[in-house]
Order: sequence, then structure tokens, then C-alpha cells
Amino acid sequence: MASVYAVRAGRRPGVYQTWAECEPQVSGVRGAQFRRFASRDEATAWVETGCVRRAPEPRADAQPARFLPTEADGNYRVWVDGACPANGTASAVRGGIGVWWGCHEHPRNISRVVTPGDNEETDAVTNQLCELMALEAAMQQAVELRQAGLLRTVCIYTDSTYALHAVTKWVDGWRRRAWVKTDGTPVRHRRRMENLQALRDQLGDALSIHHVRGHSGDVGNIAADALAVQAARGAEVKCGDRRR
Repeated sequence: MASVYAVRAGRRPGVYQTWAECEPQVSGVRGAQFRRFASRDEATAWVETGCVRRAPEPRADAQPARFLPTEADGNYRVWVDGACPANGTASAVRGGIGVWWGCHEHPRNISRVVTPGDNEETDAVTNQLCELMALEAAMQQAVELRQAGLLRTVCIYTDSTYALHAVTKWVDGWRRRAWVKTDGTPVRHRRRMENLQALRDQLGDALSIHHVRGHSGDVGNIAADALAVQAARGAEVKCGDRRR
């Protein structure tokens, strides 16, 4: 079967039968995303989700790949969310984080429980803690991808303005003031904030963090929220689990 060409970002995203049809959609377009596939089904799936279908299982003596890139040109989009169903109450002893890499079976997706041991200051689990941990997990993955030479840029989407502003606006000032806020109170989650700042600095211009309104119908936010809630309810999902 002849190859087909997929355009995920260009003048007119879609699947094209020939390079002659594809080239005008990407030529001269900044940030264009396109690649060739052996089948129309694979090409369509990549255009719609950014995920490449899984390769066949490797031989027993083959070395497994550490990462499975989902963007042909190394540009990624990731959604994160935290959940704490009993936030603000004495029964808030469990939460969850969700990290969604663009399709439900992606091997880097995260659904992880948050416990009181994750809070360095108190024995409480809070929604803010979960949101910070979700962002931190995605940023750590992005750093590892970049160190492996597989990442050019990453856009992380969060519905938490607290987590967004902490990393992009507040953390540098907090550090200069020895981790004291302008009202004289100490910054909460200091060690986690220090790590977030370090991860941000390692990624540099490759990182951008964006706000997405929660429960607004955004597909990525819905998926990340589902992973976080499932973990908070005690049903962590392994990476690539087909139930999600």
C-alpha cells in the first residue's frame, strides 16, 4: 500500500494521499507538524490524538525503548490535574494526581495516589498539594525526555491558577525573600516549590504552562481529572491501561 501523509498542524490539518497535496499545507508554516504513515487509519489517529499506534511487541532479546514519542517533531502537549474529594476536612487523607499525554493508552500517563506523607508540613492532603504534585510529575517527565534528546517543547495545561502562578510568577520572588510571602507568612510546600523552580529552569524556553478552565469540556482536562479522581478513590491506573 502506498504511504499517506498526515498534517496535524498546518494550513489545513488532515490526511493526504501524496506529498504534492501535503506540501502546500506545511511549507513555510511555523510549527508545522506532519509525517508519513503506512496506512490511513494510523495517519488519522495521529492527526486526532497526537499518538502513534503502538509498535508490535519486541523480541525477548530486544532492548525496550525508554520513551515512546507521540509527536514526530518533539513538541508535546500534556494535561495535568489534582483531586482531593474531602479537601478542607479532617477526613482529607487521600488524594490523586492525573497526567494525560494526549491519548488514553499513552505509556506516560500517570494516575497516582497522594497520601499525608506527601505533605512536608502537615499530615493533611489538600487540593493545592495534589495540583502541585501533578504539575511536578509532568515537568519531571519532560526533563527526562529532553535529556534523552526527544523533546523540543512541551505545553502543560492545568486548571489550577495557584499551581500556574506559583511556578510562572511567584516562586522567584519567594526565593529572593527567603521563602516568605509579602504578608510575612512562610511559603507552603517550600521543598516542592524549590523542585518545581529547578525543573522549570532545566526546561527553560522549552516549557510553557497554560491555564484551562476546569469542567469546561476540554478533552485533555477531562482525561487528566478522571485519572486523578480514580487514584483518589483508590483505583490507580497503570500507564497504558486500556480501561482509560
